This record gives sequence, structure tokens and C-alpha cells, in this order.
Amino acid sequence: AAAVKIGERVLSRNSYNNAKGLLTSLYYGNGTAAEYRYDNLNRQTETCINGEIRYQRLYDGSSRPIEIKDLLYGKKTGYEYDILGRTVSEKLIDITAGKIYARLGIRYDNAKNRVTGYDVNIEGINKKTDFVYGENKTDPDIITSVKHNNAIKLSYVYDSLNRLSTRTVAVAAGVNYTAEYTYAAGRAKNSGEDDGTLTTTLVKTVKNGGDVLEYTYDNMNNISGIYKNGVLYESYTYDSLNQLKTVTKGSDTWEYSYDNGGNILSVKLNGTVIKSYTYGNSEWKDLLTEYNGETITYDEIGNPLNYRNNMQFSWSDGRRLTGVTKGENSISCTYNSGGLRTSKTVNGAVTEYYWLNGNLQGQKTGSEYIIYLHDENGNAYGFLLKNGASEEYYYYIFNAQGDVIGILDSTGAQVVEYSYNEWGGLLSVTGSLSATVGQKNPLRYRGYYYDNETGFYYLQSRYYDPETGRFINADGILGANEDILGYNLFAYCSNNPINFSDPSGNWKIWNKIKEKVKGFLKGFTSDYIFKSSKVSTAVSTAIITGKNINVGKGWTVRIDRSNDNTKTQKHVHVEKGKLRYSQNEDGSKHDGNSSNGSPPSSVKKTLKEKLGWDWDGNIEKFELEHGKDFTQDPMNSIFFYPINPNGFLVPSFAPSSYHTIPIFAY
Repeated sequence: AAAVKIGERVLSRNSYNNAKGLLTSLYYGNGTAAEYRYDNLNRQTETCINGEIRYQRLYDGSSRPIEIKDLLYGKKTGYEYDILGRTVSEKLIDITAGKIYARLGIRYDNAKNRVTGYDVNIEGINKKTDFVYGENKTDPDIITSVKHNNAIKLSYVYDSLNRLSTRTVAVAAGVNYTAEYTYAAGRAKNSGEDDGTLTTTLVKTVKNGGDVLEYTYDNMNNISGIYKNGVLYESYTYDSLNQLKTVTKGSDTWEYSYDNGGNILSVKLNGTVIKSYTYGNSEWKDLLTEYNGETITYDEIGNPLNYRNNMQFSWSDGRRLTGVTKGENSISCTYNSGGLRTSKTVNGAVTEYYWLNGNLQGQKTGSEYIIYLHDENGNAYGFLLKNGASEEYYYYIFNAQGDVIGILDSTGAQVVEYSYNEWGGLLSVTGSLSATVGQKNPLRYRGYYYDNETGFYYLQSRYYDPETGRFINADGILGANEDILGYNLFAYCSNNPINFSDPSGNWKIWNKIKEKVKGFLKGFTSDYIFKSSKVSTAVSTAIITGKNINVGKGWTVRIDRSNDNTKTQKHVHVEKGKLRYSQNEDGSKHDGNSSNGSPPSSVKKTLKEKLGWDWDGNIEKFELEHGKDFTQDPMNSIFFYPINPNGFLVPSFAPSSYHTIPIFAY
């Protein structure tokens, strides 16, 4: 058995089948024990938690999952495929009664294998989405509009470089709301000035209706200033590690200080300390043990038990937050086999969540439903609020960073306005429907899911606290942010919240490629399929670097830049469900998070033809240089974290000199 410790504290212990190399058990230091069972084809069939069978998996003759049962909560997810092996259906079903709670159907065109739309049914509420191709002259494969229930809801116009120029939401028949985008000029290498001869995908202005947001940037392409209707709203500076240093708004300046491990030490307002942080654990130096005088305690693996503002937490299955008490309020949560939250109960009131294809399609509280409307990239652009016969549609207003800053009703009137601080803390909710729709809508800062009860954002793998500017418990992936601060498992976006987001809770991505360059991302259509754009490989690769892109049949790719600080090469991640592959530019494995073998040939072909990444060619070059029997030494790789067949990350073998080493995703 292999154990990971900090001092004498056991974080986890793993046991393997020596003959097959399969992980057979995983023990967490806080008492959770998981056992994994397999069939004769080495496919995981059962997961047991603390001696009880929790999950069961069934496969078809092609080893594709057709059913995943969650025995604790009595539900299962079923999958269907067409003759080409494409996923065409996903269902959420009651195990005992057979009731279908939610269903997703996926439609393709046969000529180009593109997703043309999908059909969702949640407890009898239908949502049909269609993607319209072929109306862009420079690239007929770019999506130019999105339909909801047969009516066009989103329309896009692009400039000559396929950058998004306008985005129009049809809020009602004859009533449109248009956002307009312009882009900053590039900096000439010699002068470093914006000489007007180069182009970028950095948004310069966003005009939402009559309001204009303008962005300025520093030499590192960090946002340095935001202007509202021509008046400076906020300005920012950053330190040598690209961490947020100061925020100035009017006559007020907030200043942040950090230790060498990327932990926030203090926040000052006009020179006076308003937030103080203490890290009092000599073994695990990133544990926040006191915040503004309030003591925080943890279990053996770094899950907080007593937290700020008199909150108390309970955990299950290793690192899933299942209970919160705050004064007289009691909150409990449940999760599915993939770790996605399926319900939240607040003082007896239950909210159920409907996840299909990894996307939150809707939720239900009592008799009231929120059904989310998604664009071709899976991002919500609005929602249906339904309670009995009452149905009202609402639509989001975004800034360039992906924050929901307002809500429109079906007349095109803005009825809610949100404001946030630099870390996502909610400052205000105003407008004519602020007390109703403004509170019911959970998608806020960066489009994250906001929990009113705790003030946390739910980021799928864990929770982010904007009050402290940190995740409440540790990341499950060591070094995921690919920079020197990536080894602090509690730091949010490497302490650069202005320019990054972390929608999965696992790694940061540049906000600049979220909404602004949608013209390029139109080529990566929907959650399911990838199409090329007519820009050069070099340009398109530069634009999507650092962002997960869907390339079809459930596969996503992400190309990350090289990093001199961490001595990492440019590399690619390829993922689908529990399968994860990674490769450095020289053909070596980037980390130990790779499944055996390599991605399917169709994915490698897409990587090569559309993104210029030659997976097999890189391997050939590597083998010529090192020989076919060469294996990387995991003990010398701080990025090594093997993955077990269930897709859960196994604790890192990082050298003990790194004081932040525990990896324990469940």
C-alpha cells in the first residue's frame, strides 16, 4: 500500500492489484474507505464506500457505459448510442419506479457529423435547442444563431477576423437586446506600444444596450482599468507573480499581501488592515487557521469543520461537503457518482438539480422550476421560471469577464442589477425584481452558482468563499494551474481573480476567451462537436490556449502554454469522462494523470489538423531520442498523480520539500 502523509498525518492510503495495476482500495485519513471492483475486462463495475455498495456500472459490448446506478439515492443514469457510436441519449431514472426525471437527446447532421441540436425534458418541461450553421461568409461552419423551441433566441455577427462583433438576444417577438464588442490593438514587439498594426482578441469595449464598459490592459495583458460610460470605475495593479496587488475605486485603495506560498496575509483599505489571515499549522502551511480572529479547524485531510461566521461543516465520501449549520439554519447536500450536486436542502426546503452531459439543465424547489437556456458552448444565456401555469423568461447581461451583471425580462427591460467586488463578493442586488427574480437566480459572478445561505460559489468539485478569496478545502489536482502558485491547493485563480476564472474548481482559465472571442469558438460547436475555423492554426491555437474545447463525442482538449517558473513544456490535455490523456510537446507524458494508451485516432486527427498538435509524431520523436522502453520517473515529477480506473485522482508522489502535497479528489 502507498500512503501519503504530512508529518504523521495520513492523508490517504492506496492499495493496488499487483498483477493488473488496478486500484483496489482508497483510504482517506478522515475515515472514508473506498473499494473498487472490476469485471474480467478490467472495467470497474462497483464502488463500495465504507463497506456498502454505492455505485454500479454496466457496459455494452463495446465497453461503453450504458448505466450508472447510485444505490444510496435510488437513481441511475442511462446512455444510448447510435450505429456510429455517438451518444444520442442520456436519461436520469428512478431505480425502483422507473420514472424518467430528465432526458437529453442529441441530434447530428450526417454530412459533417456536427451537432445540430438537442432536446431536453425535465419532469415534462420541454426545451428544444437548434444550432444554425452556414450564414457566415468567411466560415460556413460557424454557428450564427441558436434557436429555443423553434424560435431564434441568439444571433451573432462577426468581423473579418471572425471575432464576435454583436450578440443579439431576441427577448420577445420584435424585442431585441444587442451587445456590441470591439477589440484592443496589439502591441508591436519593438516599441511595446499599441501601434494599430496588430490585432488581438482582448476586448476593448462591451456595449450592453446604452451602457459601455471599456477595458485597458498592462504589458502582461492583465486588465488594468475598467471604465463605465467613459468614467474610470476601477483600476488594478499586480505583483511580480501576477497576483492582484491593489484595487483602486474612486478615492479608496485596497491592497493585498501574500506569503511565498501564495496565501493571502492581509487586506488593507487605505492603509488600514480590514482582513487578517493566520496560517498556524507548522506541517501544512497553507491551512487557514484563523480569519479576522475567528478560529478555523479541520479534519485530518484538510476539510474545515468549524469555519468563519460560526459555520460548522460535515463531510462524507472523503471530501464532499454534505452538511452546514449556521445559527438556526441547517443545510444538507447530496451528490452523484461524478461528484455533481444533486440536491440542497435548506431548513427542510429541497432543491433538486438536473445534470445532463455535465451541464446543469434545470432545478426544482417545491413546485417551482428554473430551466436554463444554453448557447452552443453550454453557457447559460437565460432561464425559464415556471411555477404551475405561470411561465416567465429572463435573460442575462454579461460583462467581458463573464459576470452576470443584470437580468432582462421578456419586454427587454432590465429588472435586476448585480455588483461584485474583485473576488466575486456580492455587493448589491438592485432593480424592480431584485427581491424575487434577483434572489432566485443563482448564476452570478463568472456565471458560477451562488448559494445565498452560505455566500459560497459551488464550482462542481468544491466550494469557493469570496469573503476569504480562497477555496474552503483543498484542490484534488496538484499543480493544476501550471504556475508556481499551482501548488497552493486553496488559492483561487492563483490570486488573480480579475483575469481568471475556475468553473470546475480544478484549474484556472483566462476570462479573456470566455465571451469575447466567440467568433473563433463558434468553430467548437456545442458541448459535443468540433469544427474548424478559417483562421490559421497558429492563431487559433493561441486563442484557445488554456481553455477546455469540446472536440466531439464527449472529448475535450486543452493546450497549455510552457511556463518557465515551473519548468513545464507546452502540453495538451485530452479528456472524456474518466479517461484522461496528457502529452508534452516533446512527446513525453505531461503528468501521471494519463490513462493507458492514447486518445482515439479521430481525436488525434482533430488535434493535428485543427490545432497543429501531432500526437503520434511527437511520440515517434520521443522514442527516437529516448528509446521505446523509456519511462518517466514519477518521483522526479512534481506533476505526477496516477489515476485509478474510477477516474478519481490518487495522491501525488511529489517530493516532500513541497509543503502543499495532499491530493485527495473523490
